[in-house]
Amino acid sequence: MSDAGFQSLIKSCGLLLLKRNETLFQHNDSASYFYLVRTGQMALFQNAPDGKEKIIDIYEPEQLFAESILFSEEQYYSSNAKAIIDSQVYYFHAHNFKAQLEQSTELCFSLMTQMNKRIKSQTQEIIELTLYDAQYRLINYLLTKCCGGNFQNCTRVVILPTSKGLLASRLSITSETFSRILTKLKTQGLLTIEHERIILNEPSKLRALIGG
Repeated sequence: MSDAGFQSLIKSCGLLLLKRNETLFQHNDSASYFYLVRTGQMALFQNAPDGKEKIIDIYEPEQLFAESILFSEEQYYSSNAKAIIDSQVYYFHAHNFKAQLEQSTELCFSLMTQMNKRIKSQTQEIIELTLYDAQYRLINYLLTKCCGGNFQNCTRVVILPTSKGLLASRLSITSETFSRILTKLKTQGLLTIEHERIILNEPSKLRALIGG
């Protein structure tokens, strides 16, 4: 962004302090702002008919969320958002940012690149939900977190970013199934569980379990 554009954006920016489980916005609320996590963790979620929450995504520091309102004709939020832990989030006025997009092709492409990454991630999630079982999704999550695509330099340690219950919801697994799979893999000697730390004792064997 140009210096002038950045200063204009900052004038419409503010900082919100949210307590754990405090709601930021609700489904169908009027949408004028998008957000950037400064500290803490934020969750986007939907409420199921039985009252349970389905976690759509979890956002950590330096991640944007709700920016899709920039390109939506219907100016309302399509999901709920709350703080998982005490959090700080910057808010930006969408109208002001749209004005900056109209003036900068570079800024437009930068935002489109980030949104394209989000779409690819969500497409992959749909594929996993459609084609693969709960064990596959959990093992794939752990391998991606600690190894990515590089098994030669795998750290073998995953620090869970949130509670097991929320992570289970994010992976579309019940809490009971999530715990059962972890216990099974631990019994087989493939994992060591130390509170929020999960150590992958045999990454190659875990990879083989989900088809390499």
